[in-house]
Amino acid sequence: AAGTSLNGRLLSKGPFSKGGPYGICRLMMIQSVPAFFIFGLIAWFTERERLVVKLMDPSSRWQWYQWVFLLTLSSALALFSNLGRCFLVAATSALMETFAGNAKVAALCAIDHQLFGTLLYSYNYVGIALTFSGFSIHVLLQYASKEKESPP
Repeated sequence: AAGTSLNGRLLSKGPFSKGGPYGICRLMMIQSVPAFFIFGLIAWFTERERLVVKLMDPSSRWQWYQWVFLLTLSSALALFSNLGRCFLVAATSALMETFAGNAKVAALCAIDHQLFGTLLYSYNYVGIALTFSGFSIHVLLQYASKEKESPP
């Protein structure tokens, strides 16, 4: 939540506010490049031996180029997911992303109950109802507080 709020502030009032979609992309790159090197360094020190054995094993189910493709695909999906979150925050607010995340969890609880028969207790139903009612009230209040557009 703190990261989303910081991203929202940087995109709405900070140095990335005037760049449009390019400002969002620059913010994502600035955040992603250091994270890549930090986690890459941690992985190198903790997983180096197993990685070398895995990549050099000819009886392995996957070859090195398949691993590279899988890592590239997963990195692209993570990038698009983060870009989607940043576009949502830039278009609405950090609070709206929090509401959307809570609504997603509530919907997944209801779907899990219907598909897999997971037992929900009374406080689960109260939480689901509060989540959807809070989300709906927020959207209605946001819509009601918009300025009326005057016809040309």
